[in-house]
Amino acid sequence: MIKVYVAGPYSKGNRLRNALRNIEVAQELLCLGYAPFVPLLSHWWDEYIPNCYKTWLAYDRVWCLTCDAILRTPGESDGADSEVKLMETHGRVVVHSVEELLRRLPPERKQDE
Repeated sequence: MIKVYVAGPYSKGNRLRNALRNIEVAQELLCLGYAPFVPLLSHWWDEYIPNCYKTWLAYDRVWCLTCDAILRTPGESDGADSEVKLMETHGRVVVHSVEELLRRLPPERKQDE
């Protein structure tokens, strides 16, 4: 399966709502046959055992580079923007919508096949 990092805003706006939006995008990707990675799932981890912002950025960068592509969801985010630049630097596919991902990097097969 093609691994897709879902990057979007977290700390600007409602953190829980931002995390839930990216989970919704990831669910759509999963149903289409991709293997999404949602770094904002760390929301619950950080609520339970907080870590500093720099720790989360470093953690996310490691996982980002294991993915084939990054889908940048809408909204202002310095962290997500830096992840996009990282992926561009390493020659990964950068997209801004599910439709663009489908065009540029079609899934190998749908999940239910």
